[in-house]
Amino acid sequence: MKVFIGPVDFGWWKDIANKLEKRGHEVIYLGACSHPGYAYRYQAVSGSATVKCIEYLYSLRNRTGRVSVVNSPLKAAVITLTHVLSAVLFIELLARGVDHFIYVAGRSLLPGQFDLLILKALDKRVIAYLSHGGDSRPPYLDGRIVPVSHPSDDDLSRVYRLSKRQSKCVGRATRWASIAVVNRFHAQFSMRPFVEFFSLLKWGNTDISGELDKLSIECPAKLPNVNSRPVKIMHVPSFPAGKGSDEIQRAIDLLKSDGFKIDYEVVTGVSHREVIRRLASVDLVIDQLYSDVPLASLASEATVLEVPVVVAGYELSYWVNQLDSNIYPNVICHPDDLYRTLNRMISEPECLPDLREKIKYFLDAYGFDWTVNQIEKLLDGSGEFDLIDPKELNYFMGIWLSESRLGQFLVAYYDRYGVEGFIVNEKQKFLDAILGFVNIVRSSQSSKTIC
Repeated sequence: MKVFIGPVDFGWWKDIANKLEKRGHEVIYLGACSHPGYAYRYQAVSGSATVKCIEYLYSLRNRTGRVSVVNSPLKAAVITLTHVLSAVLFIELLARGVDHFIYVAGRSLLPGQFDLLILKALDKRVIAYLSHGGDSRPPYLDGRIVPVSHPSDDDLSRVYRLSKRQSKCVGRATRWASIAVVNRFHAQFSMRPFVEFFSLLKWGNTDISGELDKLSIECPAKLPNVNSRPVKIMHVPSFPAGKGSDEIQRAIDLLKSDGFKIDYEVVTGVSHREVIRRLASVDLVIDQLYSDVPLASLASEATVLEVPVVVAGYELSYWVNQLDSNIYPNVICHPDDLYRTLNRMISEPECLPDLREKIKYFLDAYGFDWTVNQIEKLLDGSGEFDLIDPKELNYFMGIWLSESRLGQFLVAYYDRYGVEGFIVNEKQKFLDAILGFVNIVRSSQSSKTIC
């Protein structure tokens, strides 16, 4: 197969491209990236002159950040040149006979995703991978976008505008691609049945072997018996408010007041390599409190190091139910149950060692090669994958949002835009669920006002 993967990469598609090449496929990879946590991976990417120029232009765009093109003629020029070179690359790919495309994170090579229509007319196999989170999740369910305090009119207008844009992007990708891969918890804007991302990826298959070699880290790290010393727990919040860092700290403080010996470290403002180095020397990682994926990037990197992880979220138990509980390595809990979960894990002497053993079996069963096998089957059409109908889904809790914060925002958002604000009129189960939640929050607010 001749495969194009791009035009962006949020973590591990370069590793997938390398694996596919080793299996005899010709892969053209474009790894432009706007995610600072992954920038270290893309400093020396091989490729054609066109690919290298596009990656360089993306790096220039990233340096200008959120500066408006009106206020920055240079940024406007860079964006225009990026569009031109992307169109040139698209023509090059067709000329080279590339017949399989993986478009990552809802992006494509031509403005308006027009290349998806061209590829559909040419009967090319196109996979739209929309499972990185922000590429498909409605902005009104995203804790990085929803304001922390009571939303102003400008806040509501911005979220609505972003939601309309996101809906159009996801709608085009899911309609025009041969098949879309989406996380069911992010699928509110999907326009047709999709392949569940868990069919390809049981965790954030991240390859950190290069970092381990540079740091001379043994995997797994050999730690003294946890019963003879304080339990070393680590939290690495890239977004403390959304990751629930204050609530996590309160749970740790309560455990310490109960007499548990805990060495708790919150790591911020250090390089990715330094995070990996510190991960290798802890007993347990607390990833985040309000997640809608079972193992995101940090949790996956800890898993590679065979370090147990606690991830909290409102509906995450769904993912564990898709696997044999005897093999799933890490601990999923409801946000309200974090203290009780940590108490049980630290109280039971064999809990952490047993989890490390589970991780070994999990990596053997669902490691990187398994994911590449699944992607290969999806590309050539040889695999059988169940399709999920987005009209049957009703999840609305989002990510990086406590129930109270989400409720406060959604009431104000609904009061401003009504049902139209959710941009999912044909998905009645989702609408029923989110409107029911809004009504419950409104009733609660009314009761407090009366009191």
